[in-house]
Amino acid sequence: MLLIGYLYGIPSERRLEEEVKVNLAFRWFLGLGLEDKVPDHSTISQNRRRRFKDSTVFQDIFDHIVQLCIEKGLVTGEIVVVDSTHIKTYASPEKVEKVQIDKKPSDYLIQLEDEVKKIEENLQRKREVKGYKKRGVQRQIKKNIRK
Repeated sequence: MLLIGYLYGIPSERRLEEEVKVNLAFRWFLGLGLEDKVPDHSTISQNRRRRFKDSTVFQDIFDHIVQLCIEKGLVTGEIVVVDSTHIKTYASPEKVEKVQIDKKPSDYLIQLEDEVKKIEENLQRKREVKGYKKRGVQRQIKKNIRK
């Protein structure tokens, strides 16, 4: 599932869980039937943290796929094919700046980790506020009972 999240730029495990629930192509890729239960976002998160931490599994899968394509003659490195759509624009070719963006699978995992930390911090703050309010209400009830 994490591979799907990486390939499709899905930013969180909760969103990944929801996408897999409704996307038949994702279910097919994962070997899930229509009635099969999708793993919970917390299960996905725990697997990412425990099994795939400091792992090169995404890069290994990509390298393997490229190797299979080379073996089948789909990739030779001699011809480059580009799929594009021409649209009218006001950009000047002289102003075009080529920038290479290197985004690694580890960057995606770091992004997921940051999202999880934010969610956990928000939950902790909410729990603290609820606990404080609860204790305050309990004190008020005790005061009222004493009166």
